[in-house]
Amino acid sequence: MTQKKYTQEFKDSIIKAAIETGNIALVARQNGLSKELVYKWVRQNRESNREPKANIKKSLDNSNVKNLEA
Repeated sequence: MTQKKYTQEFKDSIIKAAIETGNIALVARQNGLSKELVYKWVRQNRESNREPKANIKKSLDNSNVKNLEA
């Protein structure tokens, strides 16, 4: 069995529709995809867009130091 390759643009449109509608199963069904695949894409998108809190705090601390130095 061979896996289908989907373009990033297609994945992004599916992810956007799933998030906007709040119904991953419906979006999957409308596009002939398994809901498990769409769940995976949405989860991967959320994980890749998430920045660790430690890095956010560090960048905020650095910006405050720069403001104080000015």
